[in-house]
Amino acid sequence: VSLIAISCPSLGSLDGVSDLPDLIEVVVQENGALTSLDGLRDLPALVNLDAGNCAALKSVSLAGVPHVENLYLSNCESLKSLDVSAAKGLHQLFMDGCRSLPEITGLEQLTALTDLDLSTCHSLKHLNGLGKLSSLVMLNVRNTGEIDSLSEIGALKSLEGLQLGGRPELTDLTPFTGLERLTELHVEACVNLKSLRGFPPSVTGFAAVTHCPALESIEGIEAASGLQRLDLSGCDRIASLEPLAKLASLQEINLGGCRGVTDPSIFARLPALQIVQLGGSGIPMARLTELRKAQPEVIFDFSTESTQ
Repeated sequence: VSLIAISCPSLGSLDGVSDLPDLIEVVVQENGALTSLDGLRDLPALVNLDAGNCAALKSVSLAGVPHVENLYLSNCESLKSLDVSAAKGLHQLFMDGCRSLPEITGLEQLTALTDLDLSTCHSLKHLNGLGKLSSLVMLNVRNTGEIDSLSEIGALKSLEGLQLGGRPELTDLTPFTGLERLTELHVEACVNLKSLRGFPPSVTGFAAVTHCPALESIEGIEAASGLQRLDLSGCDRIASLEPLAKLASLQEINLGGCRGVTDPSIFARLPALQIVQLGGSGIPMARLTELRKAQPEVIFDFSTESTQ
């Protein structure tokens, strides 16, 4: 049984949504007058709660709905208080775009949490207990505030996907070297990232290190010998691609906007290579004449700068 109320301009509260033993899902997206979810209580079967894009929502506590497993509060721009301590079985927590939220009360108790999205939470300062989220598989902290507990990410041994962006404190990747299950890594617009030292060897699926203006060398990436897809777009100070020679499984590489890269010879030494994106790079099309003869199966694409 689901309750769905989307874009109801006069809906200001959820009073009356209580004592419904079969209610599994509540979706109250895009209700601009909704300021609280406190009306939800005595809903023992409630698993999914989606109040995304409720611009006036200021405070959320899960005390009345402790059995919720999936909570979606994306783009609740006025939200300033979130208490999840009662919902210890929470699996998914999506807070992307909650620009006013300074912290999450009870986060350290969510040991069953698998997915956490905090992207563009610009006011977020504290993630107390982040390192205790032992089941966390996916974490997105792109363009959050200057969080004081990012060092705890290295303790998340179940993590498989990590997205970081706008982190001025990040100078290399050594905090993430020990993430043995990590297969996908996104690092975007980290202005002080100067080295890929500490690149996690477990990353085999996809890695993106994009728009990092201080990055001059990709030394360290060779640790991920099984990497298949790589995006370096917008890193215009990179010049040498020599470390890629050890990535025998590399199939796709995006060098869009990498104006410092002028030598395409490395591509001939990558046996699994299928697609190279070169739009806005320093490699002119004329330099690829011989390579195209030697590697006719490889697609050299000059049309776009980035796929991200």
